[in-house]
Amino acid sequence: MATSRNQNKTPLLIIGAGASGICTAIDMIRRNKSRDFIIVEKGSQIGGTWNDNRYPGCCCDIWSHLYSYSFDPNPGWTREYPTQEEILAYLIRVAHTWGLYQHIRFNTAVEEATWNESLKQWSTVVRSTGEKEAEYSPSYAITSDFLVSAVGQLNVPAYPSIDGLDLFQGRTMHSARWDRSVNLKDKRIAVIGNGATAAQIIPAIAETAKNVTVYQRTPNWVIPRGDKQISKTMQWVYRYIPTIRKRYRAALMDLRESFYDAAVVEDSAMNSTFKELSLGMLEQQIPGNAILRKQLTPNYPPGCKRVIISDDYFPAMNRANVRLETRPIEEVSSTGIKAGGETEEFDLIVLATGFRTVDFMYPIKITGLNGRSIEDIWKSGAKAYLGISVEGLPNFGMLYGPNTNLGHNSIILMIEAQSRYINTLISSTMKARAGDRTLSIAPTPQRIKSYNDEIQKRLQRSTFASSNCRSWYKTADGLITNNWCGTVVEYQERTSVVDWDDFVVSGSGKEQLQSQGPARIGRIIEETQKLSFTPLGWVLTAGAIVASAFEKTLGMRPVLSGSIEDMVGQYDTIVALSKSQLPAQGPCVTTTDHKLKDGVMVRVYQPEGSPSGAKLPVCLYSHGGGWCLGNLEAEDPLCRAVSQFSPCIVVSIDYRLGPKNKMPAMIDDCMAAWEWAWNSASELGGDQTRYFAAGGSAGGGLSFGIAERLIEDGKRSQISGIVALVPATLHPTNVPEAYVSAYTANNENLENTPVINRKTMETFYRELPHPSKYLLDTNLTDAIDSNPVDPVQFPALSKNLASFPPTYIATCEFDPLCGDGKVMEIALKNAGVKVWSDYYEGYPHYFWIFSCLGDSKRFVQNMIVGIHSILGS
Repeated sequence: MATSRNQNKTPLLIIGAGASGICTAIDMIRRNKSRDFIIVEKGSQIGGTWNDNRYPGCCCDIWSHLYSYSFDPNPGWTREYPTQEEILAYLIRVAHTWGLYQHIRFNTAVEEATWNESLKQWSTVVRSTGEKEAEYSPSYAITSDFLVSAVGQLNVPAYPSIDGLDLFQGRTMHSARWDRSVNLKDKRIAVIGNGATAAQIIPAIAETAKNVTVYQRTPNWVIPRGDKQISKTMQWVYRYIPTIRKRYRAALMDLRESFYDAAVVEDSAMNSTFKELSLGMLEQQIPGNAILRKQLTPNYPPGCKRVIISDDYFPAMNRANVRLETRPIEEVSSTGIKAGGETEEFDLIVLATGFRTVDFMYPIKITGLNGRSIEDIWKSGAKAYLGISVEGLPNFGMLYGPNTNLGHNSIILMIEAQSRYINTLISSTMKARAGDRTLSIAPTPQRIKSYNDEIQKRLQRSTFASSNCRSWYKTADGLITNNWCGTVVEYQERTSVVDWDDFVVSGSGKEQLQSQGPARIGRIIEETQKLSFTPLGWVLTAGAIVASAFEKTLGMRPVLSGSIEDMVGQYDTIVALSKSQLPAQGPCVTTTDHKLKDGVMVRVYQPEGSPSGAKLPVCLYSHGGGWCLGNLEAEDPLCRAVSQFSPCIVVSIDYRLGPKNKMPAMIDDCMAAWEWAWNSASELGGDQTRYFAAGGSAGGGLSFGIAERLIEDGKRSQISGIVALVPATLHPTNVPEAYVSAYTANNENLENTPVINRKTMETFYRELPHPSKYLLDTNLTDAIDSNPVDPVQFPALSKNLASFPPTYIATCEFDPLCGDGKVMEIALKNAGVKVWSDYYEGYPHYFWIFSCLGDSKRFVQNMIVGIHSILGS
C-alpha cells in the first residue's frame, strides 16, 4: 500500500533513507509482507552518508561485494572498492527495484518524537525543508505504532572548535558538505584532520592544487588497498554463476572476520602483521625522508583508530606540494591558519573532522515513557540492547546504533542483522493492531545493564580502549559507545533470536505475545561459509595480507592473466574454489601413486566393486593448463567420476611443465606413462583391447599426440579411442588454409571470456596475429618452444588422421580453443574417422569444474556416453 502526504498514520515510520532505512523497508516488505510504512528523509535523495559525502576521492574502504545487501547483490560492481558514485547508484537502483520511492518523503527533517503510553504509539513531528514542501506544510505530525531510527552514526558533521574559524575570508568546506562547483586548480588548501576521509581527499586534490598543508593531530596506521577494476568477465561470472558470487562474498567476509584480531587484540599475531605491513609500506613509499616517516608513525596499536586502507596516501604526503603540519593550530585568521607561531595563508580550508558520532539521534528530541528524554536516558553515555532497543523507549528500534560499528568488516552485514531483528519486533505490533489490540515492547533495565556491562568489559581489553589515541569510537571520558566488541558472526548469532523475556511487554496484546515463546529469526544463510577455516581461506588471507595483491593472489576472476607465474597462483586458487563446491568423496574409487623409471608420476584410479577377474578399460588422462600449469590434484574430481561411472581404470599423468621444460618433454612423459600402463595391464586389471587417451585443453592435444606417436611407431592397435575436452590442436600461426574460416568463425569475440581469453593464449603462444594473417613464422617462439608444424604437438596437422581411432570431442562457445576443437572435428570426419561431439553454447573453457553450474553434471554424463561410444559399448 503506497502512502500519501494526507496519510500521516502508519504502522511503521522510518527516519532516514540511507542504507539502514532502505534495508528496514525492504525487510518490512519481504518478512512482514507489508508496504504500509513511511520513510522520512531530510535530504533530497536517498543514500544517507553516500549522498551527503561527495568530496574528491570519496569511496568505501570495504570490498564492494561485501558492501551490498545479501538479498539484492550487485554482480556489476566495477571496482574491488566502490566509489561514492557507484554505491549511491546501487542504493538508488535497489530503492527503485523494491518500489520504495512512493513511500519516501524527501526534504523532511524530524524535529521531535514523543511516546504516547495510553495509545501505545509515537507522535513524530517533522519539518519540510524543501521550498515547495514547506509551502505545502512546513510542520506536521506522523503517528506510528513503531518508530525506527535509521540515521546511523555518520550523519551530523562535527565542526572543530578553533578560534577565528568563522573569521576566515576564503572558502571553508566540511568534507560532508562538499561543493563540487569549487575549482581547486592552483589553490592553496589546508586540510584539518588526517583520518580516513582526509586520506582520500589529500591524494585527489594534491594533483591540481598549488599546495596542500595537512594539519595532523595523530598519525594513522595505513595498509595497502590493492584496488583495481573488476573485469567484464568477472562481472559476467558474478551475474550468471551466482554460486561463485556467493562463495566469493562469503570468502571476503571470512577474510575480513580474520582481521578482527588485528583490529581489536593488541598482542595478536595479526596485529603485529598489520604493524609490519604498514611500516614496510611507509618505508617503501616515502624513501629518503626519515623525518616525515617518523611524523606519520603512530605510537598506538592498530585498531585504536580506524585503520586507513590506501595505496596513494603515503605517496601523496611525499609530494613536493604537500606539507605535513604536526604543531597544534592556535587560531584561524581572515587569511590563514596559525600554528607554532607561524601563519600560512590559504584560499580554502577543508574540514575533514568527521561526525558527531557519540551524539546518537542528535539533534532530534526523543521523549519516551514517563516524559523521560533520550538525553536523560543516556546521560552516562549511549546504551542500547544489541545496539537496537533503548531503555524507556517502547516500540523503538535503532540501526547502526550504540556499539554496533565495526573496525574490521562491512557495516551492511550488521545492518541486515539489525533489520531482521527489528522487523520481528514490528511484526508483533502489527499483529496486535490487526486484532484491535495494543502492544508496547521495551527492553528491561536489567537486560540493558547486563548486556552493556558485558560488552564494555570486553571492549576495555581491546585496542579501542588504548589511552594513546583519541578516536570517534569513544566519548571524551573514554567510554566506548560506538564499536561492537566481537565478530560479525557473533553479532548475527545474538540477533538471530528475539527472547521476549528481555523486554517489558504491556498492552492488551501482551498475553498473546508472551505465549508464543522466543521468535527464532536465524542467521543470514549467505554468510555461513566459514571459508577462513579451510585451506582456501588461508590462501585468501595470506595472499591478501602478505602480497597486497588481492585479485592476483585470490585468482578470483577467474581469468588466467598476466605472466605464467601469475597464472600459477590463480590456477591453484580456481581449482581450490571449484573443489570446495564438491560434496565429500565417497569410497567408490581407490587411488595409488606411482613413480615411473623416467621420474614421471602417475596416479591410478580404480573403481570399487568390479566383478572379480573382470578386466576394465584403461584411460590415460592428461590434465589441462596450457602445458605450464596443473598437477595430479587439479582434475582429481573428474578422474574419479570417469573411473567410477564408466567404469574404467584411469591413469592420470603428471607430465613436466613449461616454461621450465620445453616441448617435446610433455608428450615424451605421456608416452612413458602409456608404455607403463600398457605393460602393466595384468597388474592393473586392464583390458588391452580398450585402452584410450583422454585429456582437457592442452591435455586434449596431448591425447591426440599420443595417437600420432603410436601410429608413427607402428603401434596403432594399442589405442582404441580418444576423448578430447576443449583440446588444443593448432598453433595460431599455422592454421591450414582450408580451415581458416572454421577456425576464425569459432574464435570471435573472445577478448573478455571467463577462465581464459585471447590474451591468456597470447601468454602461452607469445604472439597471436590477426586471423587474416595466420601465416607460418618459424622464427616465433613461445612459452614452451613448441614447433607450430609438428603434428605430434598440433595434431590437426597430422597426415595420419585417417588412422586415428574413434574420437569424442567437447567444445565450448566462449573458449579461445573452440576453433581448435571444431577444426579437429571437421578434419577427422573428412578423414573418415568416427567422431562424436558435444558443443556447449554460452559456456566458457573448463566450465564443468564449477559444480554449481547445472550443465557441469551434464558435461560429465555426456563425457561418459562419449567414452562408451568410442569403445563401442
